[in-house]
Amino acid sequence: EQINRFEYPVLVLISTVGMMIMISANDLISAFLGIEMQSLCLYIMVSISRDRPASSEAGVKYFVLGALATAFFLFGSSYLYGFTGTTEFNGMAAALSNTSEVPLPIGVAFMMVLIAIGFKVSLAPFHMWTPDVYEGAPTPVTAFLAAAPKIAGFVLLLNFVATVFASHASLWTPVLSAIAILSILVGAFAALFQRKLKRILAYSSISHMGFALLGFLSLNAQGFENIFNYLIIYVIMTIGAFAALLTLRKRGQLLEHIEDLTGLSKDAPLIALCMTVLLFSLAGVPPFAGFFAKLSVIQNAVSGEHYLAVLLAVLGSVVSAGYYLRVIKAMYFDEPVGGDHTMAVDINTFGHFLCSYAPFVHP
Repeated sequence: EQINRFEYPVLVLISTVGMMIMISANDLISAFLGIEMQSLCLYIMVSISRDRPASSEAGVKYFVLGALATAFFLFGSSYLYGFTGTTEFNGMAAALSNTSEVPLPIGVAFMMVLIAIGFKVSLAPFHMWTPDVYEGAPTPVTAFLAAAPKIAGFVLLLNFVATVFASHASLWTPVLSAIAILSILVGAFAALFQRKLKRILAYSSISHMGFALLGFLSLNAQGFENIFNYLIIYVIMTIGAFAALLTLRKRGQLLEHIEDLTGLSKDAPLIALCMTVLLFSLAGVPPFAGFFAKLSVIQNAVSGEHYLAVLLAVLGSVVSAGYYLRVIKAMYFDEPVGGDHTMAVDINTFGHFLCSYAPFVHP
């Protein structure tokens, strides 16, 4: 997409360093530095196609809402520091372990930090930026945005919840349960009305982040393992789907709408097959890896007796299968508009290699 400027790989690397700092952070200050190092690079990457108004608009939206999320994080951090006298996670945990009930300022601080991290990982209702930014950003940037920051944000959230508020599960369990269910349902139902492929993948990302959050409902080692397994499988599926889209051209342009995929099974049967496997896995259809990822977090929620959350999560998963099947239907059963079969496949891209050889079936 003509974004091969020298700044682009530098921004990707600096953003990745920021994510590594987020993952290794054991202090609110270092966590904030990691978040900002990641975010500032992403703001520029989203709007790097300066000649495209959609890219500039997406960059502005992401920057404004990201600045708001940063303000929430700093506001919550200041409350935590004021009450506990430290910014280290272990020190805050020790200070809070001496209280039988969570004071109101600490509850407010927890919600502020949760809002900020929820924004970074596209959890509802903090997801407003996701469809517009995914659509407006260049597709390689969208692929990066849909995968890497999610893992960094979830590890930070896991470290924050499991360390600082480990002794006060009654505070965060109902909140995270509600956010998980809302994310799953918003991602499932909103995507049913979308026609653009990147917006569908955006809402799919929101839904999958909700499923990953189900692993938090039982604060145990198995739940943590299920979260990481889910995120790894999600990243592979998401990058694979974007890689497949990056290999395809129609009339010299990357595909944007579901209708652009019509006739793909005839023009590029291998890519169509890979896309089908990836979409079935995203939908959670056995025997693909996505099914076992969803099953593991659902079983973990059942073991914690969160039956309503499990019921609504399964409902959301069934609904989400509708828009994945709609894409598959377009590839295999719909005829191109006007009989246009001019689908070109760029076999020199890494995406074609990834979609041809990466295994997505659960062993």
